[in-house]
Amino acid sequence: MSGDLGSRPADYDPSSCLEQSVTKEVLHNSYNIYNNLPAETSLPIDEQEHLVYLSQVIRDSKASNAIGVIALHQHETLLPNHSFVGNTEQLDDERYAYYIQKSANERINIDKVCGYKFAYVEGKGLCPFEFRQGQMPDLSGVDKTFVPRIVQYLVKNLQEQNDRVSDALGDGTSSDRIVVAEKPDDGNDRVALGSSNKNIWPGD
Repeated sequence: MSGDLGSRPADYDPSSCLEQSVTKEVLHNSYNIYNNLPAETSLPIDEQEHLVYLSQVIRDSKASNAIGVIALHQHETLLPNHSFVGNTEQLDDERYAYYIQKSANERINIDKVCGYKFAYVEGKGLCPFEFRQGQMPDLSGVDKTFVPRIVQYLVKNLQEQNDRVSDALGDGTSSDRIVVAEKPDDGNDRVALGSSNKNIWPGD
């Protein structure tokens, strides 16, 4: 397995895959991606081992106000033709609440949602498997090296975990999903690995 994003034009921006439009096909594929993720409680990851490096990549890439990284996991099984769609509400000047619900794909207005969490799929790049209401944040200031650096690091360092996930799937259709880009709306750097969430505040 390789972290290479494939042959691309010289001016290709890898971060552009995070801004892809949501289509009916994208919604359909998200069901298969999500349901083949490991359970949150089964992730054999040492959070601290990766946390420092990944947070530094986010800062180096000028992505700390838009992107975070988490270990892939699921909380419950999705029904066919359903997707997770969330909505962020600002409670006050400092607090935000993020609500998520399962929605039938036919009821989702694809023009009013964007990708929120993405999994790296070999041969396809970063593919969204969770969505949220609203527009994608402006990623024009994110360094083009961000996506390749994150993918290559996780492919190298979490290969053993991914092999276990691939073996469990068996059919070969849903392996090689080991990186997620999360788009927090609260303006804080966020890297989460394993079963708990870590907030990394600017300046820490």
